[in-house]
Amino acid sequence: MRHSGVFHLSALKHRQSIPILCYHGAWMVDDGFAGDAMFIRPETFRARMQLIDRLGLKVIPLQHAVDALSGKGEAPENAVVITIDDGWYSTYRHMMPVLREHGFPATLYTDTAQLYRGGLVAHVMARYIRDLADVQSDLCADAGAAYAEASTIDNPPDAKEAALRRFADLIGFDLTPYLEARAFEYMAPDEFKQFADAGFDIQLHTHNHTMGDLSPGEVGAELDANAAALSSLLGRPSESFDHFCYPSGVNDTQIADWLLSRGIQSATGTDRGVAVPGTHMGLLPRLIDGDNVSEIEFEADVRGVVDSFKKPFSA
Repeated sequence: MRHSGVFHLSALKHRQSIPILCYHGAWMVDDGFAGDAMFIRPETFRARMQLIDRLGLKVIPLQHAVDALSGKGEAPENAVVITIDDGWYSTYRHMMPVLREHGFPATLYTDTAQLYRGGLVAHVMARYIRDLADVQSDLCADAGAAYAEASTIDNPPDAKEAALRRFADLIGFDLTPYLEARAFEYMAPDEFKQFADAGFDIQLHTHNHTMGDLSPGEVGAELDANAAALSSLLGRPSESFDHFCYPSGVNDTQIADWLLSRGIQSATGTDRGVAVPGTHMGLLPRLIDGDNVSEIEFEADVRGVVDSFKKPFSA
């Protein structure tokens, strides 16, 4: 399709479209992990930023894109936006230096309870360890119970971490390199401030990484706590945080409309696609990039070539 001119024609057709790229964290341990849509290998992320340069894409701030999409400004042709979710330490350790080398702006959507609490995100770590250890259906009863406790999001953090360590012991998995690399930790507050001070945009992702029951009451409380925490950390007015990312992509049209009525300028999710003028600003699609996307697929995505065989990432 590229050699027959389809990519070029698609790019011409989508001149006013703006792909919004989505990343999460980088993989921190040299263990042969192939990378996925959640944790991209550092070498893949570096190669992707180099590819953006080679393709002549122009990375613009999220606010610039939102202004263009809502008819309040113009964006250059071949514009693209980089967004990163959560606040993983690996974003600070591996992604920030590469973005700075290229001079690329990026928006980090951060949930703040984990940022303040620190420590392991045990439920995520448990799921990856089970895959890395290649133990699926043959867990003994004790290991199965420990895994269930560690991987249940709503369990208390200390209980999840203790269960995680029991689970690792029971399956004979060495946690040491992952703990030493802080592979499943968020940035510390001082690292987070350094990230923001480097010029990267910080925006809302709820306080507890949840949309609750999707009601204005629960979502509003999460946003208020999120904005207050970010304001305290960064010394910015809470009302200056006015872009949002749905945690785990959980949304609906009613809450999207409510967010805009509340003063949120844009909200992104995990629905796959490129943003075009006229797109609901509370339901902006993104392109979730990772090691599961090849270079040619990435180029097709940012050129607007529709790939109906991929499924949106929602984890």
